[in-house]
Amino acid sequence: MPDINDLPEKLPPILQELVDYWRIVSDKVGRLPSLNDINLIDIYKIAPRIFIADRVEDSEDRIRYRWRYWGTTLCDFVGADLTGKFLDVTHDDKATSAAMKYYEWALENGKPHYFCQAIRVKESPNTYWDYERLIVPLEDKTGQPGHILGVYVSEHENKKFRPVRSRSQATPYSFRDN
Repeated sequence: MPDINDLPEKLPPILQELVDYWRIVSDKVGRLPSLNDINLIDIYKIAPRIFIADRVEDSEDRIRYRWRYWGTTLCDFVGADLTGKFLDVTHDDKATSAAMKYYEWALENGKPHYFCQAIRVKESPNTYWDYERLIVPLEDKTGQPGHILGVYVSEHENKKFRPVRSRSQATPYSFRDN
């Protein structure tokens, strides 16, 4: 059964709801849940903050991630709907590399991954907003880990902004200016 011992002792309620749901589904199916085992209606209260990313191998044997679902709160927060778009198209190289590292870790280890980060607000270069993210791995149709289910939360989520770069202490994370 997937292990969640590496998570912080206390998570924000929204992140805790996802990990609890994932654990219940894992226990019910007796393995890592698949995308088909997940029903967003079961977690409808946090669905606007959820994303689902598919691990895709392209024609050049590169691993890429495409968002299958990008919740409405996330759309408002980042100013764009990323559903159907690839991570490496919407994010800069540093952000893509960092996200892929965590996604791959979760898939390889079959465990949730928690992340907290500060990002600089483009319109106010001396302003940093924190956000927290939790991801859980899901199996694909072949029974192999191949999807990421995640949730974001921020104290600033009802404000619109264009994040660009994080503080030097945090992992670099930015969106492409498109």
